[in-house]
Amino acid sequence: MKKLLISIMILLSFLGLLVVPAAASAALTPPPAETDVTKGTAPPTNSVETAINNIMNWFFVIVLIVAVIFLLWAGFLFITAGGDPDKVNTARQNVMYAMVGVAVAVLAKGIVSLVQGLVAT
Repeated sequence: MKKLLISIMILLSFLGLLVVPAAASAALTPPPAETDVTKGTAPPTNSVETAINNIMNWFFVIVLIVAVIFLLWAGFLFITAGGDPDKVNTARQNVMYAMVGVAVAVLAKGIVSLVQGLVAT
């Protein structure tokens, strides 16, 4: 019972760490645009570039969260493998998949930033 309670507390701690970046990024949102006095409306702030950046940011965060979950699952598999080569191999594959996912996400974000920089100039 004590091991189960400790495991639940560790899991909740890790899940709590996933919330911290979202709370920190909420403080970085820009203030709303000032209204145009002549028309009484706010100037348009949406563009294709902004939409692409928002989509890429969400994609990046989701992939990183999934990668962390895969790494936690792989760690659990390593711990519970008990020397079984099949379970150890499965855990290693999960670690590899998580790292490939992070690499793909970083490359995707980098390529989008590169293309936006080339198009903007």
